[in-house]
Amino acid sequence: MKILKKACTKLNQLKFNELIFKVRLLENVFAIHFLKILDLIKFEKDKYRPVSVEKKKNFNNHRYRGRKMIFCSAPFKNLYFQSSGKIISCCFNRTFDIGTYPEQSINEIWKGERLARLKEHILHDDLSLGCNICYEQLKAGNYDGVGAINYDKFYLRRNDQG
Repeated sequence: MKILKKACTKLNQLKFNELIFKVRLLENVFAIHFLKILDLIKFEKDKYRPVSVEKKKNFNNHRYRGRKMIFCSAPFKNLYFQSSGKIISCCFNRTFDIGTYPEQSINEIWKGERLARLKEHILHDDLSLGCNICYEQLKAGNYDGVGAINYDKFYLRRNDQG
């Protein structure tokens, strides 16, 4: 009987240890996934640096034909060719090139990842991808000097936003 009791205790101990191992493994897996989820949430939060709501509101009060949903329509309607072959979205954004011609076709540039990224940032009122001139004018309160205002006269249809 003593041997049987010892065997049951040993078996229970092994099962208990196995159970503890599985619980710790699950805790680690859960912790890893939880950290990944937190990183994604942080990334989405930190992904864009939008201009302040107050600055956008003041800028919209100075715009041609009133308030606009999109901060700037240049990346949705314009390609600016530099003599070096670099293509940018407008003459004010000289640091974030969206392609190089003739190495890339105009169609490749227009449908390319860099322009899509710039459009995505503009849709979130984020001017951090080379729109420094417009950002500095906004910061200074010189809303009529914001280059994006020059593109307001070009109509932007709803299906042109992406």
